[in-house]
Amino acid sequence: MSQSPSAGVAWFRPVWGYGHYALFASAAATGAGLAVNVARAEGHGTLTDEQAAATYTVPVAVFIAMVRLLHRHPSRTSAPADIVHLAAVLAVLAATCTAVPVLSTGIIAALLITATVVMAGRDAARQP
Repeated sequence: MSQSPSAGVAWFRPVWGYGHYALFASAAATGAGLAVNVARAEGHGTLTDEQAAATYTVPVAVFIAMVRLLHRHPSRTSAPADIVHLAAVLAVLAATCTAVPVLSTGIIAALLITATVVMAGRDAARQP
């Protein structure tokens, strides 16, 4: 049976359990935000470009933050990973004001995944 990263850290268990509500809600809101942006691109709706962009970028930023929070083990901190995820959250929120927020957010997500894989590879190489 697999254990959550919070095994042995009692205060983190509620964060691990209830944090998934925010994770899944942000994933659902991302899909809804994408639909809003498609409708906006087709000329439907009354939202401004920034408002439509925010319906997509804010849930993506919450999703990235929740993934980091839920995967971060309380007894092992990784400052570089924390910084990279924080930078990605801020960049996604800044993408709200760009001309192509959905594309910008996708590029930021791809860069975040690349950075995470590279950091994990370096950590694995350092293990004896």
